[in-house]
Amino acid sequence: MVAADGPGVYPVIGEATAGKMATFRVSPGTVAYVTTGAPLPPGADAVVMVEETREIDGQDGQRLVEIRRGVPPGHEVRAIGVDVASGQEVLDDES
Repeated sequence: MVAADGPGVYPVIGEATAGKMATFRVSPGTVAYVTTGAPLPPGADAVVMVEETREIDGQDGQRLVEIRRGVPPGHEVRAIGVDVASGQEVLDDES
C-alpha cells in the first residue's frame, strides 16, 4: 500500500508472491496482496498485516480490502539481505 493513503477501503490490483516480481504498480488509492518474503511491488511503501484488514465483496467481483490501521512508510518492509551479514557464508559446498 501507499502509507499516506491511511485507513479506508481500496481495490486490490494484484498479488505479489515470494520469488516472483510484480507485473503491476501500486498507485495511491490501490493496494496489493503481498505474501511473506515477496518483493514489494513498485509504488508500494508499506505493508499492513492481514490481521489489520478485512476483505469486502465489491460489485462485479471486484476485490476490495478495508485497511483498518494507518502505518508509516517502511512499515513491515525489510531491505534485501538484511538478515545476512556481509561476508557471511549462507550455504557451504556440501549443500
